[in-house]
Amino acid sequence: FSPGVSGLTIAPVIIQKELGRFLWLPDTRVGQFIVGNRGATPVVVSIKIMGLAHDEDGSIDVLPCLPEVAAALVLSPSAPVIIAPGSSAAVRVSLDRAYANRRDRSGLCAALI
Repeated sequence: FSPGVSGLTIAPVIIQKELGRFLWLPDTRVGQFIVGNRGATPVVVSIKIMGLAHDEDGSIDVLPCLPEVAAALVLSPSAPVIIAPGSSAAVRVSLDRAYANRRDRSGLCAALI
């Protein structure tokens, strides 16, 4: 998010969700996070889906994302958002229904930067 801009807040930082099913329909709602602007100038927030990997020390590395994973996550809004000083915006995260219906997939892990 906007490198070098102070006053930007994001909560929660980590979203983890066990997706269940009701009858044959998968629950695709993952959650949401709030991006706030405590600074003095408007901020343009553009979100990119990336991959994650752990090294031997437990550190997390952000890597290019597989196209399949990027297509599986749905962000709303997906376009860049302008957040005025003192304001915030909610970004909803859900799982694409076609991905959720695949029997060979048990989950995914991604970073939103």
